[in-house]
Amino acid sequence: MRGEMENPVNATRPLAVHATVRTILLAALLAPAALADARSDAKRHFREGMSFIGAGQVERGIAELKQAYAIKPHPDVLYDIAKAYVDLGDIPEALNYFRQYVATDPVDKEQVQAIIQRLQSAIGSAAPPPPAAEPPPQNIDVQKLLAQLQALIQQSQAAAPVAVAPAARPASSRKAEPVRAGGPATRGEDEMFEGETISAKTRATARQIAAELSGTHEASDEDIFEEQVVTASVRSSSETKTPASLTVITGDEIRMTGAATIPEILRRVPGIDVAEMNPSDTNVSIRGFNRRLANKVLVLVDGRSVYQDFLGGTFWPLVDVAIQDIDRIEVIRGPGSALYGANAFAGVVNIITRTGEDISGARAFAQAGDHGTYQGVITTGGRTGKLNYRTTFAYDRADKWTRDFADGRVDLASQFPQPDRSREIERADLAATYDLGKTQVTAGGGFDNVAMQVVPLGALRTFGSTGQSGFVRLEVGSGETRVKAFWNALRLTTGPEYWPDGILSLKSSVRSDVVDLSTQTGFEFNASGTHHLNVGAGYRFKSVQWGYLARRPDGAPYQEHHFNVFLQEEWEVTRKLSLVFSYRVDRHPLLAAQSITAGGLVHSPRGTVLYEVKPDQVLRLTVGSAFRAPTFFESYIDLFVPIP
Repeated sequence: MRGEMENPVNATRPLAVHATVRTILLAALLAPAALADARSDAKRHFREGMSFIGAGQVERGIAELKQAYAIKPHPDVLYDIAKAYVDLGDIPEALNYFRQYVATDPVDKEQVQAIIQRLQSAIGSAAPPPPAAEPPPQNIDVQKLLAQLQALIQQSQAAAPVAVAPAARPASSRKAEPVRAGGPATRGEDEMFEGETISAKTRATARQIAAELSGTHEASDEDIFEEQVVTASVRSSSETKTPASLTVITGDEIRMTGAATIPEILRRVPGIDVAEMNPSDTNVSIRGFNRRLANKVLVLVDGRSVYQDFLGGTFWPLVDVAIQDIDRIEVIRGPGSALYGANAFAGVVNIITRTGEDISGARAFAQAGDHGTYQGVITTGGRTGKLNYRTTFAYDRADKWTRDFADGRVDLASQFPQPDRSREIERADLAATYDLGKTQVTAGGGFDNVAMQVVPLGALRTFGSTGQSGFVRLEVGSGETRVKAFWNALRLTTGPEYWPDGILSLKSSVRSDVVDLSTQTGFEFNASGTHHLNVGAGYRFKSVQWGYLARRPDGAPYQEHHFNVFLQEEWEVTRKLSLVFSYRVDRHPLLAAQSITAGGLVHSPRGTVLYEVKPDQVLRLTVGSAFRAPTFFESYIDLFVPIP
């Protein structure tokens, strides 16, 4: 009792703590869901806005559309707001939003500029004529005027009283109009609704233009905030209309994760298995099949393969993209060889980077963590005329979780320059797009200076690899026709991180080059429904020189030539039912040389049935096949492993 009386504050503290916890839990339960994806919230406001406008509540609909645009700007929202103001008869505001829409350089820029001119003409015709000039002053006989006024007063006093009509409100007493945002309105805009005759003409013109605009932009209105994906169909389409099991991780979601590496981001995708062997060696697989040197998932960066053909699999430190440059990641679960060929066995991961226009300036990022983790990124980007550009410089390092051996061991030799280090990467990247109107040309390249650990198969010890990697890419697109080319280069010195001194170290060098050229096009036609057909072809050249491969008599590297063709037919039978058929044929030189398949051809079909239950819910049935190509290591290995 004495202790309780001496410290009454402490006696009540547990109750206060419990009350605080209960309050926090209650607030968490009652609070709205965190907006992990602004797109969903913007989409909700947009749909509500269009619904209000359709129901005749135009002003309320405009307010919802403005909220959608504030959350996630989209040019078509500006167009819809302008249309709504035309429906409302507010021509100045309609002009304001049409001009903002034109500033985004849309494909229908000329048509919208014509609408702007018509609206401006309507305002001009509605403006009242300028007041007539006052006659010049004349000399007046004041005495004569006073005499006339006195006579009029006497007459009015003698007459019977009559009702006098109220005087018209002088124009000078008119209430001043508020100045609109963006600057003072023109004289015609200020006075457009003064007078019934002028207002009727203007509103009649607005109604006529509104009727002409009705039905325009319907396709983009339907999917305006739908995530457009390209991986599952090799063309831009809605996420709900893809012929594969697909997950999209948006840029907003990536930034909210706080992840330091791409595999950390992929952990949140259903069906993906991530096994981290050490800070620089992570294996990613889909629907099982994971192991050291996982080799059944094809990883792309902007459609460019980063799969290492000499050994098989993806070395994530060599994926030359900084997390801060990622716009979104599209993940296909299931066979993807019908469109992407070899190694898309369990799925495809496509990392899509941001454009310079998305960055618009310079940004810097830095973070540090335990185990000697340091990361820094400097990115610049923007748009200059028709040129869109982005540059990135990055540094990434992390130490090992544990040391393999102590310092001062005279009986061991080491390959890795710093025995504490797991990875250290210096990276530079450049991308630019030039707009030629209907044609866009994109070019880019990157260079990495890398040191990393790799956990090999079997009884081999952890390998250390140092060297350089780089790439160059070029893409020319016009509508649905695209031609792509890239070159991936890798130069590494690799071998066990340590070995007993005096024993063969298995140290070797790797020189790998991959050159890829592909083209595709697509078009639509109607025949018992809407059909969209995509066709394409490609060629890939691989060259590998590695000390672990059998030495050729001439000492030349091993080279392979691969060819492929594909098609995909999307048939929209009804508004709710769609059928998708994909087929690809790959020619592999080893299969042809050993007569494993006829002509060395590998066939990869896929069929999909899509049925839309409701706008955000689709039933999908997919059947397909995929294959993994043998690696250079599997095909040409000649390695003697000494046993101490």
